[in-house]
Amino acid sequence: MAFTISQAAPLKFKLTKQGGAKMTMRIAVFKDPLTPQQQRVRLLFMGNARSKTEVQTLEALEAGVYQVVAVNIIEEAVSGTYDYAASLNGHVFAERSGDVNTTSGLDVEPVIHRENLAVI
Repeated sequence: MAFTISQAAPLKFKLTKQGGAKMTMRIAVFKDPLTPQQQRVRLLFMGNARSKTEVQTLEALEAGVYQVVAVNIIEEAVSGTYDYAASLNGHVFAERSGDVNTTSGLDVEPVIHRENLAVI
């Protein structure tokens, strides 16, 4: 579901996580998604900090249509359990919980989230 943010507001990304799984989330923001003019305008990585909550602030976007694409790589570590939520300026665009530990070997699970947004 699309959401709207102000072009005057910086981009405040927040990731809250729980569980024993290791995760790295790659978040890209694309302007004019699904058009020939599509271009990536912001990129950040979250999830590597030891804290349960990470916040990163990026420069505001100009008015237009955008898409946030988050790829989260979840790996078995202390355990395979995980629970996370990622938000942009208070709007949750990615959340999931589960257990990546489903076999006797090292388990890895990629998860992709997409959300459209308008900057006005």
